[in-house]
Amino acid sequence: MSTPPLYTVTELPSSMGFPAWPAAINENTVVVGWLADPFGYGSAAIWDGGPSMVLQSVAGDSYAFSLNNAGQVVGATPFYTKPPHAFLYPDPKPGPQTEDLNAALGGKESSVAYDINAHGVIVGSTGDWFGLQKPFIYDPSSNSLIVLDPLAPKTSAYASAINDDGHVVGISGGHAFVYKNGKTHDQGIAWAINGLSKKGITTGARKVGGTLRAFRLDTSGVQPAYEQLGSSPVGIFNQNEGLGINDSAVVVGVSWAQKSPQDLYRAFVDFPPSSPNEGWWDLQDVVVNAPHWIFEYATGINNKGQIVGSGTNHGKPSAFLLTPVPVTPPGDVFNGKLIELVMMFGGAEEGGGGWGVLPNGKRVPIPPRQDFVAFWARLPRRTREAFVGRTIQALAALIDNPERRKSVEQAARDFINGIAAETKPKP
Repeated sequence: MSTPPLYTVTELPSSMGFPAWPAAINENTVVVGWLADPFGYGSAAIWDGGPSMVLQSVAGDSYAFSLNNAGQVVGATPFYTKPPHAFLYPDPKPGPQTEDLNAALGGKESSVAYDINAHGVIVGSTGDWFGLQKPFIYDPSSNSLIVLDPLAPKTSAYASAINDDGHVVGISGGHAFVYKNGKTHDQGIAWAINGLSKKGITTGARKVGGTLRAFRLDTSGVQPAYEQLGSSPVGIFNQNEGLGINDSAVVVGVSWAQKSPQDLYRAFVDFPPSSPNEGWWDLQDVVVNAPHWIFEYATGINNKGQIVGSGTNHGKPSAFLLTPVPVTPPGDVFNGKLIELVMMFGGAEEGGGGWGVLPNGKRVPIPPRQDFVAFWARLPRRTREAFVGRTIQALAALIDNPERRKSVEQAARDFINGIAAETKPKP
């Protein structure tokens, strides 16, 4: 039985007051993306612990798509108004704040840089603005360039992600491909490919029965291995796409309503079978301090499990950073939804206020939480019981007697294992 992940939310402020669209996050919690002006054009931006900073040398019709842990950022400018040129920020050479990579990429009409790895190797596409595009792999440190041919008989392709081993994935004429060890391999039909883990696992979307569905794709073997992800428990959100993946193969993305009269979107996170949080979770159901948020797009995730994306807060377009709540919280802080389950007093079933007890015995007030009652009601029975089991484990810290504490902890483990046993198929 998997247990729900829990997150807290922090808003990523926009320095210009424009809607913000994060695209990627590194291990230092630095975020890149763009700010969208009233005319729909972006300005490439960075968040580094404060309000967004616009890359002034590429401001206006510019987009930052990825970054590495050294803080190198790649993207394209302009994007819609003229043929785009790939850029690298900051420029490793003396001179402008950003480097226009188009000449180094062969001097074609257009180029876009989509990803950069820890070694500073960049991938994307180069070619005609509205015509033939080819994937490129460019290493600025050695000025070496590899331009890949599309999969035969396809005529256009792009590279969307690269890992630290130099393996590259992308799309060629409606097929996914992986480039590794000097060879390009067809990975079958796919609509989009986004991100690549150190073990060669990527995500994206492909059509299943006429509906776009998110997947994990293991490109490390001789044959591609697709794993179709789940779907939102809210039935109208019947299409989805994986937009980001980390080295633990945790996928984030977006679901949308295919036949809705209005645009409706819902962000998700999906954990692989090896995780205790296995499976699909709508972010709307697992963020603990977000009564006024609607999470629409989850676009990036780092190896700490932090997630970035966009949605609305108090009805206004807003960007977010989600941080996982630890299963065993540090100090005396018992975070997240679990605190609302610990020794509740005073009308909690109806969403009224009450009191919780922290592991150090301190009583803390719990405000009225109608959103928690709704969250609790949406959970499957076994998931609710798993929450209770984790709560019992946490309460064991209140017991001073070591033997009794171990007894309660063992009872909680037995309880959780019993729930997990119920989910196993019978022989």
